[in-house]
Amino acid sequence: MLRISAISIRRKMFSLMMLALVSSGILSAQNIVNTGTFTNNSAGTLKIKGTFTSSQASYGGTVEFTGTVQSVPALTYSNLKATGASGSKTFAGSTTVSGDITVNQSSGGFVLAAATDTLSLSKLTTVPVTVTSGSFDVSAGTTKYSNGAQVVFGTTYGNLITSGGNKTTSGTVAVSSGKTLTNSVILDFGSNAFTGTGATFANSGTLQSAGTVTLGSGATVNGTFSYNAGSGSQSVADATYSGTLSLSGAGTKTVGNVNLTGTYSAAGGARTYDGTFSYAASGAQTIIGDTYDSLSLSGSGTKTVSGTAVIGTNLTASVAVSVPNATTLQLAASATASFSDNLAVDGTYSGNASGATTIFNGGAQTISGAASSLSFTNLTLSGTAAKTSQLTLNVAGTLTPTRGIDMGSTAVMNITNTAAGAVGTFGSLEMVKGTMKRAVATNGAKYAFNDSATGVTFTGATITDFTMKVEPGVNPTGYTAATHVNRKVTTSYTGWSAGTAAITVGYLNAEKPSQDENKTRFFKGAGVKLATGSAAVRTAAGTTAWGAIALSGITSGVSAAANAQLPTGTELIMSNSGASLISIAAADWNTSTTWDEGYVPTINDDVEINHNVSINANGSASTLLVNASKTLTLATNGTILTVNGATTNNGSVAVGTGTTLKAANSGTGTFTNAGTVTNDGTVQVGN
Repeated sequence: MLRISAISIRRKMFSLMMLALVSSGILSAQNIVNTGTFTNNSAGTLKIKGTFTSSQASYGGTVEFTGTVQSVPALTYSNLKATGASGSKTFAGSTTVSGDITVNQSSGGFVLAAATDTLSLSKLTTVPVTVTSGSFDVSAGTTKYSNGAQVVFGTTYGNLITSGGNKTTSGTVAVSSGKTLTNSVILDFGSNAFTGTGATFANSGTLQSAGTVTLGSGATVNGTFSYNAGSGSQSVADATYSGTLSLSGAGTKTVGNVNLTGTYSAAGGARTYDGTFSYAASGAQTIIGDTYDSLSLSGSGTKTVSGTAVIGTNLTASVAVSVPNATTLQLAASATASFSDNLAVDGTYSGNASGATTIFNGGAQTISGAASSLSFTNLTLSGTAAKTSQLTLNVAGTLTPTRGIDMGSTAVMNITNTAAGAVGTFGSLEMVKGTMKRAVATNGAKYAFNDSATGVTFTGATITDFTMKVEPGVNPTGYTAATHVNRKVTTSYTGWSAGTAAITVGYLNAEKPSQDENKTRFFKGAGVKLATGSAAVRTAAGTTAWGAIALSGITSGVSAAANAQLPTGTELIMSNSGASLISIAAADWNTSTTWDEGYVPTINDDVEINHNVSINANGSASTLLVNASKTLTLATNGTILTVNGATTNNGSVAVGTGTTLKAANSGTGTFTNAGTVTNDGTVQVGN
């Protein structure tokens, strides 16, 4: 064995069979070929300026490469040095260094050039790499820290593996685009920056930072990523977080465009959101109570609010959303929330800030929960199908019912905006089923109610609000298919003390009576006709068009018997049973003001005489009923009254000289007399 304290060998090639350097020994050579055993003690240094070939697997002490362009054999080293004027010292394969790597040259340094090569660094506690001048380039291959508590050198890595114990960093760490950071421990960047733009993350541990993090919008980080700045401001990198995103520490966190498919933990200092925060897991997620800028809820499973979640500009939810008891989902001024799935509210939904809009734009959505009501400024119903609400919906701005909604038996669509135009255009044959209430402050403008055909116009009225409960396909009182519209309508109001109303009620083609649709009128309850002295205006229903009945001159009041009065709480029945026209004054048959609908009877009208009426010119009716104690007088010579169908007299009929009563003129009717007939002219029964 040869023991050397210090030697410089200038031969071109120096071959070793067995050589031991003393602790302070230095062996310098141009080229070394070691085919035997070389023992380099801890303080020994082997300096190589040219090539180094070795069959020995590991070297103690320090191996120093002092040339320009050199190849570093793939061995296990205690310590490595790169010195000299310049040049790259390139690792020839996978290499392990248990101690220090030192670079001190004007340019160049160690290079891990091959993507398939690995540099394993196992030094504990302190930084394993020192670059006084020059470079340490490991951006192509894989660098591994796998030996307990280590300090990761601040540089740009290719693939970076951290395992075997928690790590810290000595400076800015970057993982190159297209490479992978594999971490199974706590890798704490501290206040040092970390960049992983375009990198892949295989993180089963925790990545932790109090400094600047850059990941790139396309990055996906699994495991836990913790932002824990204790002071100042820290930005949360734009990325997809598929594990746990954790914010802690007293520093302010600024959150941009984050896609969360895992879980979210937020504590410590204030948080500011200036992008879109997305809860996008394939499964249930908890929405942290915070003030968001833009919030997106997607994936699958229900997204559940905790605390108070405030939306600054936009909420888009394509999955079910739950607002539990003692939690709040709130829209800021001018914010928009779009739901395309169900909304369940046991706590509070507050969509009534100035200019805020809530949109339900999915299919058959349901609004449910234990909350008594939800509050909106503007509410839009759109999408592909009608909605269902178990909760009262208070709208202080505008309702846009492009799609309909079923309010059930107890919930109310409550429009508190007093403007007549607060309800926008209904979609074709769409409707608000159930109860719709509107605050009223304007005369002369139509207040739309449960569908595009239904509405109320007030004239000279003092009124607080008006309500219609519309139940399509529900049998009204006294319903028969031949005579009634199969739609139950109930009206109510508060504060109506003057003026009149024109009421229009629509119905579907499937709900119209099977006969005489053109004779349908309004009735109050089981049989009292709503008659005002104005003619009812009828619109026939079609397969794609609403049918409707409209009547003006309606007044408030408490008397169901008074024809023009509509007491609050009245069921408004649409039927053709009973008389079409009823006399409302003791006057001439051919005067329009004699009749409750304001026109002179025709051969198509069923007529009821409820006053003393005289006929001084020809007249006609479909049927005729003279009530008890009332008199119908044919007074003028030459007058003919033609009744096409049945004639019933329970009062008095006086047929004057030269006049003719043609009763049952169609030949199929009857003349029933239970009163008095005085005939000085002609009574003709049948034709």
